[in-house]
Amino acid sequence: MEIRPQTQIAEVASAHPAIIRVFQRHGVDFCCGGKRPLSEACGEKGLAFEDLRRELAAAIAGSPESQRSWPEAPLDQLVSFIVDRYHQRHDGRGKIRIRSRSRLAELAEATPPPPDR
Repeated sequence: MEIRPQTQIAEVASAHPAIIRVFQRHGVDFCCGGKRPLSEACGEKGLAFEDLRRELAAAIAGSPESQRSWPEAPLDQLVSFIVDRYHQRHDGRGKIRIRSRSRLAELAEATPPPPDR
């Protein structure tokens, strides 16, 4: 995937989970606010696009996750990966973590599949 200014944040985050840490470091919302182009996030955060693109490319290149194609992964594996990797460290209470996983699964089931590419 080529990372361009018009590439949506969520598109690149779902394709390469290793870059999520870069987004977190810069305060870029890759989840609910992810349907925006990278250029918009750069402008909002005062980042030069080329600098961000280089950071993203370095994160992708240095990650064993870059070998996994998450957009083609089964939904339950993707939900488990996201919850275990990113939500787990934000709370130490198992109940909230389980409820988050259930809510993500509910949302995923209610969302129609994307059209064939």
